Amino acid sequence: MIQIPASILVSLPLLLASTSFAQTVVYSNDFESSGFTGSFGDGTVSTSLGPTAGVGSSQAAILDVDFSTDPDPSFYQASGQIFIAGSTLGNGFSAAGATSADQVTISFDISASSALSFRFSLQSIEPSPTGTVGRWEFDNINLVAADTFQTVSLNLGDATVVGSPILSSVSHQPQFTIGSTPELGSWPQEAGHQLRVDNLQITAIPEPGMAALFTSLGMVAFTIAYRRR
Repeated sequence: MIQIPASILVSLPLLLASTSFAQTVVYSNDFESSGFTGSFGDGTVSTSLGPTAGVGSSQAAILDVDFSTDPDPSFYQASGQIFIAGSTLGNGFSAAGATSADQVTISFDISASSALSFRFSLQSIEPSPTGTVGRWEFDNINLVAADTFQTVSLNLGDATVVGSPILSSVSHQPQFTIGSTPELGSWPQEAGHQLRVDNLQITAIPEPGMAALFTSLGMVAFTIAYRRR
């Protein structure tokens, strides 16, 4: 019977843990030169870049909304979106080894004119004529205070899946949405609403592959054999 030295048993968990992949940033935007590429919704909606305070950069992407001009008081919403094209994310996820949503983390700094809540979603878009195939969605993300930046970190695996989104899609759209319904924050039908978004970052932390696991076990076996000699 082969007796495994205690030193090997102690080091085995550490050796296996070392096979995990490092975090890879697949998209980052501090909005110093580009912000929301478009907007849609009810009322009057506009997007721009503007000054920030206390988040480590000088500009943020700004979504300004005036719901007072919307004729329907029962439902209204507005979104600011960042268009990530050319398979930037899809290629990045593949290169990082990410194969599932729970291996993806999204973080950003956000400030709003009211301490309500908002929706964040990541749309998955395929080439024409297919178009949008689905999205990962986080509803009712709370803002702790008005006009104060806070950092939000989300794991894509915790999102509500709408449709059939694909990590390797040719383009993606992060969207920040406010509106009249509870999942969008129950924003009142008035003017002067604003969201400011800064330091958007999307990262991948894949699990270790089987090849790395077998390599680690092989190193352990080699060490045991060497000790027996």
